[in-house]
Amino acid sequence: MKKTTFKWLAALAGLAGLIALWAMAPLDAWVTALNAQVERLGLWGYLVFGLVYVVATVLMMPGSVLTLAAGLAFGLEAFFLVVVSAAIGACLAFLVGRYLARESIEKRFADSRRFRAIDHAVRDEGWQIVGLMRLSPLVPFNLQNYLFGLTDIRFGHYALAT
Repeated sequence: MKKTTFKWLAALAGLAGLIALWAMAPLDAWVTALNAQVERLGLWGYLVFGLVYVVATVLMMPGSVLTLAAGLAFGLEAFFLVVVSAAIGACLAFLVGRYLARESIEKRFADSRRFRAIDHAVRDEGWQIVGLMRLSPLVPFNLQNYLFGLTDIRFGHYALAT
């Protein structure tokens, strides 16, 4: 078996495992427990919840459940907590994509005119493309974070547009 084939199979197996774990997870019990813990922690609850949200974003877990939980736990203040946490998580996911996957993707698609064209467009018009993609429901937010990490966009432009 080729090394690249093994890597792809391992990645697919890992992804399938994460999807299965997520599907079987008792989300309602977790949200209830999280809200109770946040109330006990007081102001520290904001930090703990923010960290949970950042980790969930990096792990590509759907943010809607946590966003609703934030609304229940924090009321209107949840808006700022969710926005900041999602932006931090997005930036971390971008950096993971940039430093762990970009080189292998670049090698794989080195001869692809389409990939090079997309890469150059994102590099040249980066913040505008990120901003427009954030408005599009066609590509999920968490996936965009990693995909932009694979391009040549400057981190500052990405973070600002995010």
